[in-house]
Amino acid sequence: MRAVIARAAPLGRIAGWSVGGALASRVAALVSAVLLARILGPAHYGEYALVITTVTAVASLSTSGLGVAASKYLGDFHGSMASRRDCGVAVVAVYSSGYAVLACALLAWAAPWLAREHFHHERLAGALLLGALAVVPAIVQGAVQGTLYGLERFRTNAWIASACALSLACTMPWCAWLAGIPGALGALVVVTAAWSCYGARVACAGIDWRGAWRAGWRNSETCRFATVSTPIVLSALVMAPVNWLALSLLARTPAGLAQVGQFNAAYQWYIGLTFIPAVISGTVLPALARMRASGDGHGFASLTRHSIVTNGIVACVSSLVVWLAAHRLMTVYGPAYSEAAPLLRWLAVAAAANGLNAAVGQIMTASNRLWFGLLVNLLWACTYLGFAWWQVPRTGALGLAQGLVVAYILHTLIHLGCLRRHLREAVSPRHEGRPA
Repeated sequence: MRAVIARAAPLGRIAGWSVGGALASRVAALVSAVLLARILGPAHYGEYALVITTVTAVASLSTSGLGVAASKYLGDFHGSMASRRDCGVAVVAVYSSGYAVLACALLAWAAPWLAREHFHHERLAGALLLGALAVVPAIVQGAVQGTLYGLERFRTNAWIASACALSLACTMPWCAWLAGIPGALGALVVVTAAWSCYGARVACAGIDWRGAWRAGWRNSETCRFATVSTPIVLSALVMAPVNWLALSLLARTPAGLAQVGQFNAAYQWYIGLTFIPAVISGTVLPALARMRASGDGHGFASLTRHSIVTNGIVACVSSLVVWLAAHRLMTVYGPAYSEAAPLLRWLAVAAAANGLNAAVGQIMTASNRLWFGLLVNLLWACTYLGFAWWQVPRTGALGLAQGLVVAYILHTLIHLGCLRRHLREAVSPRHEGRPA
């Protein structure tokens, strides 16, 4: 029993600050979402949701791609080689900055076409142009978060995330009340830009930039980072447009914008349910990567089990609470959203499966099973979009929620089956003491 507690203690220390920051930021985000939904109404809130989903799809290549790659890459060398760490931070900064500028320009250029041809609502063009500006700070925030995770500066990251979410909760509803959707998006751009600049400054503090670029191994380290990041970024590329495409299918149905607004209101609780497990698994990733790289098979297996158990308990208990209180939670948004309670119940089931899957996915990333993860994510995307294409014309938003349940259950079962085999290999004598 003492050995189990000793193994679990590092997990608690690692995840404590991140979980606290995640809770504070998600509570602030939920309050902001409730106020925005009540102020804008289902149809206008649906328009806002389409713009935010577009921004998220573009930025997730940084948050789910470059951010995770930076966390794993920097976690391999944390506390051991300062020069290599500095080189890694420099590479992440260059990649994320270049992608931010490119993504902003492409989205601004494509905004009129997306509004007219893809969403079939031309009035969305102006909002999408504002959304293009929001892409830049969102991408920088994703890279900063991954860098701080890799450097194991969890307290700093938690403080920045909480402060940014609280600032948005205080400004976006007020600006939406004054100027509608443009006001809300304008507040999003200004606040996230300010906090992303601050986060970048904190993450880069103490970095020897000149030494990093002059380091003899910078070319090889750039290639190594590209090797690590390529499958992770491709996995993010597979998953990034999925929710955007699914909501686009829903927006084209009769009363589509109102349905999008109701689905997005319920989806905010889904994000809250999956956010804490994602934070726990994300903070454990650098430690798992370091154990795997050093050949500590038994430590890797032990931390893996505790991470899965912790995520499973948090995800299932919180999802059950939301499932039971679904009707009351949706009425908080206003009378027009009360009929979305069945959506929230299905999304709560999907969140339980996704919470467990988050832990397993990060473990597979730490184990360098990156291309396998890409294939599984591709299967998830095909399953979800195929189900949505089949059911959304018949059942509307309910088809999206049910599709998430089917896709994530399949995703998690495949991951668990492969993880069981991998853990056996990790603790075998021929793998113990040998770096991965």
